[in-house]
Amino acid sequence: MIGGVALAIVLLLVVAQLVLPGIAAQRLRDRLGRSGTVQKVVLSMISTGVFTRLGHVYRGRMVDLVAGNEKLRRRAAAIVADLTGAQASRVGVALRQAGGNPKLAILMLRTGLSPEAASTRLHEAEGDLAVALGEA
Repeated sequence: MIGGVALAIVLLLVVAQLVLPGIAAQRLRDRLGRSGTVQKVVLSMISTGVFTRLGHVYRGRMVDLVAGNEKLRRRAAAIVADLTGAQASRVGVALRQAGGNPKLAILMLRTGLSPEAASTRLHEAEGDLAVALGEA
């Protein structure tokens, strides 16, 4: 995990070195316009790649989200349902058993493992859901 964080920091520094000098040379009005947009897009691309590489994303969905409010709990349930094809009632049970962890709930529903066994497998896969499912 530390290696992934270090990679993210290095990538952000590289982008900063490439983008910021050009931005600094422009007026504030221009910085907030097109250059700011380019910078946001580049940083978004990098962060998406890093999150994917770290195993926080599975099949294009952020599965490492912390469902701390009702909106995020609904999002977690929708992600689990989408990635497993399970009915809402089974998704709700799995999420409760998984302590609200979508990644763990997905693994449980896709494999039939208990929360403890799924947690162990996920830990052995270093948190990468695709690896835990035998897809990578």
